[in-house]
Amino acid sequence: MAGLGNPGSRYAMNRHNVGFLFLDRLLGKLGSGDSFRFKSSFDAEIAEARRGSDRVWLVKPQSYMNLSGGPVARVASYYKTEPSDVVVVYDDVALPFGSIRVRPDGSAGGHKGMISIIEQLGTEAFPRIRIGIAQPSGRKKSLAGYVLDDFDTAERKELPAILDQATDAFELIADRNISKAMARFNKRVAASPEDAPLNGEQPQR
Repeated sequence: MAGLGNPGSRYAMNRHNVGFLFLDRLLGKLGSGDSFRFKSSFDAEIAEARRGSDRVWLVKPQSYMNLSGGPVARVASYYKTEPSDVVVVYDDVALPFGSIRVRPDGSAGGHKGMISIIEQLGTEAFPRIRIGIAQPSGRKKSLAGYVLDDFDTAERKELPAILDQATDAFELIADRNISKAMARFNKRVAASPEDAPLNGEQPQR
């Protein structure tokens, strides 16, 4: 289970870091008692959780967004996890704020973190959960600047419920019910092509 974001306190509440926020919420709901710890061999923060008899590894790449694929691929290789069992959660400006969309595979849709993961895993065939953060209103700033801004006060109030919905989607995927997850969440989303390009650059190291 990989959530995408940028490391460090300056990015913690950015819209672009909703993947990290999701993993924090999921770890709390799974109630494993574990916490995220940095593993230099992966260049990622890792936490172990349990779902019944299954172990779930929660991964926050620390390589910055554009290089997320390296840490994700190294963790998957170390734990002998097939790409089809890697679930990735990330932000999507092409979706309305708070909407959830589930896919079993597909293109990166212009998302730099997903481009890196697809490149490093060598396949697009892995499930993903996209969390809508919407487009900047009025186009007053660049898209890159918008995703690297913090969620505003109103959005922060809604985030817990949104992240809970995303954890529900993850539970269905983990139970091999991705079709049910798609039926439950995707119907709430207005038509929005996954391949809508993101303009602007995300930070690199």
